[in-house]
Amino acid sequence: MSNGLSNTPNDGADFGPDTLLGATEPGQYGPPYTQTSGIQEALNYAANISAGVILGPGTFYVSTAILLPAIGSGLYLRGTSMHLTTITQAPGYTGTIMQWANPNTINTMYYLGHFRVKGSGSNAGTYLIDLSQTENSLQGLLEHIRIVHNGVAGLRLDGNEDTVTLKVDLDTSEPGTVGVSWHIPYGAAVDIDSFFGTGGYFQAQQFTFIGTVFGPRQWVNLYSISGQNAIYNFIGSYWNNGSYNPLIYVYPASNSSNTIYANFIGCMINPSGLQLGNPFFYNPTTTNVTVYAKFINSVIQSNTSANLFGSYITGYAEFDELTQPLINVNVNNASVSTPAVPASGTAQHNTYPFPVTVYLSGGSATQVQVTKYSNTYTVWSSSSATAIPPLSVRLNPGDSITITYSTAPSWIWMPA
Repeated sequence: MSNGLSNTPNDGADFGPDTLLGATEPGQYGPPYTQTSGIQEALNYAANISAGVILGPGTFYVSTAILLPAIGSGLYLRGTSMHLTTITQAPGYTGTIMQWANPNTINTMYYLGHFRVKGSGSNAGTYLIDLSQTENSLQGLLEHIRIVHNGVAGLRLDGNEDTVTLKVDLDTSEPGTVGVSWHIPYGAAVDIDSFFGTGGYFQAQQFTFIGTVFGPRQWVNLYSISGQNAIYNFIGSYWNNGSYNPLIYVYPASNSSNTIYANFIGCMINPSGLQLGNPFFYNPTTTNVTVYAKFINSVIQSNTSANLFGSYITGYAEFDELTQPLINVNVNNASVSTPAVPASGTAQHNTYPFPVTVYLSGGSATQVQVTKYSNTYTVWSSSSATAIPPLSVRLNPGDSITITYSTAPSWIWMPA
């Protein structure tokens, strides 16, 4: 027990502000003194004995980045609480507070939690916590962390897939500052009950937000992926606004015609009824991107008229069991071109990334069939050729309709 950091005997090795810079074991004191209030030396020592590091209450000043040891799996750094343990930039230091010692190795099953990090000065492009990886890492957990970034970017998790953030509070007094960057084009991740007060950038095969609160300065940026679709699920999430209007930026991937799927389940978007971003889905580029949005038991409203989709977006939205009617939201779904009726007995597929409804009638036919997931169903038939009565058929993406006829009927395709 040393450095006055603990009142409990035999509770493990103690390190503190008077620890020798680069100490390899307890009991080594400076000068020169540690540049991380002893955290770096404690992590290095713990890595060698396969132990975790626990920070007591208080403020820990760092004048260089804490390098999280690349031990493969099991890194553990925990404070007392996000209100009692603070890791902050020392006066004059504006760099990163913690990052991987080696971002080119895989770091899995790591844990960071129950502390606050605080930026004391602006430094564009710097993240207070930068856990970016060139090799995708798996199954990390960040919980109960408050990041007060004050003009500095907050949290970078690029390359961390199958990772969970739980009750992470990203707050800043500066508008337009990046809160979180999380790009994992070939993986999935989850956030639970966090507060993202400023801009967030996300790219994943599947990203799920559960109970996430997006603050008044929050612009959500969703990226599509080359060669595959991207799915973003918002479950019980909440958008509110102040001086900024809630909106979602959507970005195309180069050489990609794939779709961004955005599912809103039990969400409240702009519940205070101020102005919604116009449009709500906004593409800042001139390259088209396809967005398929589905709203289930959700609220989305505006005090002035706002389009759901902006320019350079092929957008389609479905609404199911809304908790209240849409208010001042113009659902400007993409138009659908009606294809020519193919030859008798030839399947016509729905090649759109969203459902369509086919309205058909007339002609002289004996059968109308729909194929869904390799299963074919007869939706209308007659023992002799006759006019098809007015009929509507819903086709999900990839479904097909086949008409057997002697005289082609008339049909029109519309978004479902």
